[in-house]
Amino acid sequence: MLDRNVSPALLARTFAPAELRDDAVEVGEGETRPGTVVFPDDPRRRLRVVWKDRAVLQSRIWLMVDAGSRWRGYRDIGVGTDLRTLEKLNGRPFVLAGFDWDYGGTVVDWRGGTLAATATERCRLIVRLEPPRDARRDLVDQLVGDHDFPSDQPAMRALNPAAYQVILELP
Repeated sequence: MLDRNVSPALLARTFAPAELRDDAVEVGEGETRPGTVVFPDDPRRRLRVVWKDRAVLQSRIWLMVDAGSRWRGYRDIGVGTDLRTLEKLNGRPFVLAGFDWDYGGTVVDWRGGTLAATATERCRLIVRLEPPRDARRDLVDQLVGDHDFPSDQPAMRALNPAAYQVILELP
């Protein structure tokens, strides 16, 4: 249902008015963009649609799925998909940003794997991972900050972080 043809008008035709709310959507580091929240009062069904420019429908659109949501995307990737599963789907290790900052845990390079090839053909796949709440602090401390880390690094593998946010950026 939601693809590169998504627009405010399509959402209005697809969902009841009570299931949609226009809102400023947080995109990181305190920045917001105009958006529409689908199922705003139901965290399990919530989907945030960020319009780069509502007036120009050809502009990029972000579909953002956050913690608690059951929405699944390409290859069934959604909140809770773990690092080992992503490596398997990608066919190889990838690179992600260190933890404990606004863009922490963001996959920054699929290293030419399956997810990179598919993402560039259809959309840009952005996945942000976080360590489990009960993770050993000594492992997390090895992977903190605005630095890139390979997914096959021993500390990263031991943590096996899971997706807390999945974004599809549609052309």
